[in-house]
Amino acid sequence: MGKYNVNRNQKKDIEKLKSILESRADAAGIIKLEDVFIGPYKLECVNPVHKLVLEIENRSKHSSEKAFKRDNFLAGLGYKILRFRKQTLYQHPDEVIRIIEETMEGYK
Repeated sequence: MGKYNVNRNQKKDIEKLKSILESRADAAGIIKLEDVFIGPYKLECVNPVHKLVLEIENRSKHSSEKAFKRDNFLAGLGYKILRFRKQTLYQHPDEVIRIIEETMEGYK
């Protein structure tokens, strides 16, 4: 069974993302994130209603073969994957929220 592991630093970034969204009451009501399993993959930032997966990238590209297979699997189920640079998350949280909200508009 495939598995996507999150290291301690990534977990911290994911919690930061959730915290930013929760701090915006209007966004938090729309952008409800959950930890879920989709097929064999555990995902920490998913909005299953809108089929949206959020990820935080560090400097290195998200290019491993496992990640590519996972992304294709999710896309095949209709999920949209949004990736944000860690720097953007911390320095421009309003931009992150704006992009998420605009993406979700297409799912209403």
